[in-house]
Amino acid sequence: MNKKLKGIIIAAASVVLLVGILLMLIYIPDCGSAAASGNASSGDAAVEDDGYTHNSDDSLLIDKSSDELSHLVLKNQLGTYTMRRSGQTGRLTIDELPDVPINDDFAEFVWYGALIVGWNYVILDDDGTTPDDLSAYGLSSPQAVCTAYYFDGSVITLNIGSKVPTTEALYYFMIPGHEGVYVTSIDESFLQGDSYWISDDVFGVDSMLTIEDMDIDNIVISGRDFPETATVTKVTTDDVSYPFYGYDYIIKTSKTFSCEDYTMSLLCDELAYLTADEAEVYSPDQSELAQYGLASPCAVIRFSRNGVEHIIRIGNKTSDRFYFSIDGINVIYSLSPDSYPTLYSLTAQSLLSGELHVRQFNAVSGITVSYQGKTYRFTVTRTPMPTDPELFEYYAFLDGKEIELNTFKSVLQSFNNADIAQVGGATAQGGAYLTVTLSYHPSFGKADEVFVYYPSEYRRYLCFCNGAETACATSVWMDKFIETVEGAAQNNV
Repeated sequence: MNKKLKGIIIAAASVVLLVGILLMLIYIPDCGSAAASGNASSGDAAVEDDGYTHNSDDSLLIDKSSDELSHLVLKNQLGTYTMRRSGQTGRLTIDELPDVPINDDFAEFVWYGALIVGWNYVILDDDGTTPDDLSAYGLSSPQAVCTAYYFDGSVITLNIGSKVPTTEALYYFMIPGHEGVYVTSIDESFLQGDSYWISDDVFGVDSMLTIEDMDIDNIVISGRDFPETATVTKVTTDDVSYPFYGYDYIIKTSKTFSCEDYTMSLLCDELAYLTADEAEVYSPDQSELAQYGLASPCAVIRFSRNGVEHIIRIGNKTSDRFYFSIDGINVIYSLSPDSYPTLYSLTAQSLLSGELHVRQFNAVSGITVSYQGKTYRFTVTRTPMPTDPELFEYYAFLDGKEIELNTFKSVLQSFNNADIAQVGGATAQGGAYLTVTLSYHPSFGKADEVFVYYPSEYRRYLCFCNGAETACATSVWMDKFIETVEGAAQNNV
């Protein structure tokens, strides 16, 4: 032993806290057991040194109020963080993280934890002074130093050393002006770095708005998984002759397709309530952007959220997470595919309804089908009902011969059942295999639509509408449609 025999004074120190502060500390989520307030417990008393036990005088080492604190500087092994309260919003800010949303709960926890500090027991030399060898307690080079600056000009510094062995949350600490090495429970918030302080809530305090209060609009998507920039537009027309009547959204590139309404509703929900799992990197450099796939994102989503424009960039994906950034916040975040499946699987085709062409019975007056030298003309006429001119009585015909109305409807339904097998990248091989011409009732003022299908790779059929390429239909649909047309013709010979 050295010339000074070290003894230990072990005493239970009670911490007197304002009820409001205590409740706040108890209910702050995900912050561990307690701040640096030193509440004693039965487990704490078991930690002794040489068996010397004395009662404390129930005093606090630091006992200040929030109104007295100007700002505090927390310096640990991961960085330096200067916290101060905004005079405009009343929320805490961190000078070193100026362009990111701060996790209010975690910042407040450290702020209040530095105001009131108690102790469980104190270690002194036999002459009642601070031990000479501070390295034994991790205090010769503290792993965290929290310096509080008060409006009255006073400064109080809390030096945090190593964790007390065999304990979960007890740390050695010192405060200049107080003799001894003290022990108390200190939350690991004091030891955290950049990512810890950054809020996962990328949109701020309004993320708790209900879906009825959310408006997601003006969606434009580009990126590696989108060969062409895609614009998603809401369908608002009441015109039943409109090619995409009945859908909520369409997606436009050089072509236009209907969107799967359910998938679009999921995408809008995910964009409305986007909350990251983790903040991975603050202020990433180019190598880090490349590492996370954000130097060349697979998707760049521009959209408005309650009238405010945002841009989200989606990077690399693994089986259990994927990465994104949002313009205006210099952070790389991660998300779980289970929580955001639509964003995770977002590609040029994932939003499509999969239906190549759907037309409404109320608008179509004729279907002319030509293939292999055969032509069938299905037509329908309509007469306003005497009791209500907005209601009609329909009559169907095949090559001028009246047929069952359901026969006409079955041919149109079969036409509407065409599935999209491929968008882009296909070539026509040989001459036209099938031509379908749709006519519309005169009141709609709509010209005929001519659909021509050419054989293509993989037994698919490349469709052109009025001369413009759309997408490939499946051979299964082609066979079924011709079967329906042939059956309708044979049943009405």
